[in-house]
Amino acid sequence: VPSRTDVPEYQELKRELDQLVGRINGRFSTPTWSPIRYIYGCVPQHILAGLYRDVDVGLVTPLRDGMNLVAKEFVACRIRRPGVLILSNLAGAGQIMKEALLVNPYQLDKVAEVLHTALRLPEEEREVRMNALRSREQENDVNHWMNNFMDAMEQLIQQDGVEINPSCTIPAHLSEVRVHLEKYIDPRCTLALLLDFDGTLSPLVADPHQAALPPAVKQQLQTLAAMDNVFLAIVSGRGLENVREKVGIQGITYAGNHGMEMILPDCSQYTHPVPADLLHRATSLFNQIQEECSEDGVILENKGVQLTYHYRNVAEERREVLVRRVKELIERAGFRVGLAHHAIESKPPIFWDKGRAVMFILHHQFGKDWPRRVQPIYI
Repeated sequence: VPSRTDVPEYQELKRELDQLVGRINGRFSTPTWSPIRYIYGCVPQHILAGLYRDVDVGLVTPLRDGMNLVAKEFVACRIRRPGVLILSNLAGAGQIMKEALLVNPYQLDKVAEVLHTALRLPEEEREVRMNALRSREQENDVNHWMNNFMDAMEQLIQQDGVEINPSCTIPAHLSEVRVHLEKYIDPRCTLALLLDFDGTLSPLVADPHQAALPPAVKQQLQTLAAMDNVFLAIVSGRGLENVREKVGIQGITYAGNHGMEMILPDCSQYTHPVPADLLHRATSLFNQIQEECSEDGVILENKGVQLTYHYRNVAEERREVLVRRVKELIERAGFRVGLAHHAIESKPPIFWDKGRAVMFILHHQFGKDWPRRVQPIYI
């Protein structure tokens, strides 16, 4: 399946693969058979599922992978005959799917040996392995993972109280900054650090107006901003001027309102275009929420075409009613509901968010070939 076709390394890898397949088929093919059927192109989902279902062996050997869902898709599709899954032990799934034939993808001779073993594996052993794999995937479905995640969150709440906030920022010596980032800094590339404010640079607090940048963090940011091969940007849901004032460092990029407004290092400004009536609708929504849902403990932030309704300090018994009503008003006005920590955000119905704002910033700063020149880290 074609992927990242504009990256030179991927283009070179495809050339090598084309030549290798050509040599193997040229040497071993017969008039009626070829050892490799090489398909380069997108495959419809129903055809892909059929291939997963009917092949003898699924060879899934990433050099590094957080989980790898292809291995799980292969197992889910084995509804006729039990195939054999060969899986990289460097994928996260390899720590769970022990009934697969695990292999280190860097050991090429071993991969070939395991592939040979898989093709000759007795039918009974295939069934035992695949039945165990399928049973686990049927049990550990998306609902299982979601419930485990929610249970873990519940345990944290029981341990730390309703507010799960960092208690303090651990100071670090400025000399440690480069040490911690050393593995990410490549002299051939620029390290782009794109950082959120609340919960990343500043601890979460009950009143968002009281959030402040710890002095040690500000010193670290100033050190980073002074490095020639480091690009620094603050990307926040706060208003642009507010986050700029909170951080207070000159010569870096600021993006506020989830990237709707920006100030770039050359002092140029960018405001993402919105429909002419959107600001009027947002103002009407703000006034309506203020009239119907403003009571003790509520903090309502007006951010132009966006707003944030904070209910962290509202009495527990009132929260559910207020949250439900605010969501109704936002959706009725034609805006999108965003959920934050004890807050509800009203987002405009446009194709723009922090992720796309980050892409815009990097493209503006480094050009269209920024993926080859920049190593971004977004926190």
